[in-house]
Amino acid sequence: WFQTRVIHRILGTNIVLKHMNLVQNENCSFFNVNRENIQHLFWRCDITRNFWNKLSRLINDKCYNAFNFRLTEILVLFGFDENVTIDNVIALILLLAKQYIYKCKLEKQIPNLVVFIRKLGYRYKMEEYIARINCTYNEFSAQWQP
Repeated sequence: WFQTRVIHRILGTNIVLKHMNLVQNENCSFFNVNRENIQHLFWRCDITRNFWNKLSRLINDKCYNAFNFRLTEILVLFGFDENVTIDNVIALILLLAKQYIYKCKLEKQIPNLVVFIRKLGYRYKMEEYIARINCTYNEFSAQWQP
């Protein structure tokens, strides 16, 4: 549902919320300079670009099958880019990262990669627990291992 809201541009950014008289200002929640639309919030803002750059470096450092992995605006916004190959785990990480950025916007906090990795670790443990209960741990492990 979150990704659908991003794609259809119906996620509550400050431009939309200003038209609805729910916020005073349509500027970026992080820098308060540029107008906050979906592209700005998730890609063009210097704060979120810094977050994505750090996440991209981490993926390249930790994933042996990620050779020069790079994020693009299309990949981040739409969850796919025909010029970049990703697996289901990377797609999930990107979706969770966007949700985290949006939550930071709502809570008026700066996105922090360390906090996100902690939340991602919790999600991994939850998925692992469910796989063990459902006797699907081998499939889970094969999916997350690369």
